[in-house]
Amino acid sequence: MKYLIAAAIFLPIIEMILFVTIGKAIGVFWTIGLIFLSGIVGLYVVKTVGIQAFKELPRQMERGEHPANTVVDGVLLGIGAILVILPGFFTDLFGLSLLFAPTRKLYRPFINRFIQKKIRKGNIIIVR
Repeated sequence: MKYLIAAAIFLPIIEMILFVTIGKAIGVFWTIGLIFLSGIVGLYVVKTVGIQAFKELPRQMERGEHPANTVVDGVLLGIGAILVILPGFFTDLFGLSLLFAPTRKLYRPFINRFIQKKIRKGNIIIVR
């Protein structure tokens, strides 16, 4: 919760600083164009990669494999999609990093530890 509050405070400040800095460097028109372009590219990647991830989930379950990484990837793709849709350079860069498999793998250990901690505390219950 404290991280969400910090993000809600500092994220708009970071985005405004980046807008002003980049706008001064390349101009307002190109700055706005970059924001739209990153959103369009991000949505295209989400569409193609997201569909593949959700098609893989039933296949893994049919083969008897543990789908944990696929589920985490799906969650990260969803978060990445939201961040790419939001206007801003920082959110776009972070969101795009969640959309591509090589960088998404870097986030998985943090998500897995977070989930394991919630399971140990009893906040998440697994039913078999």
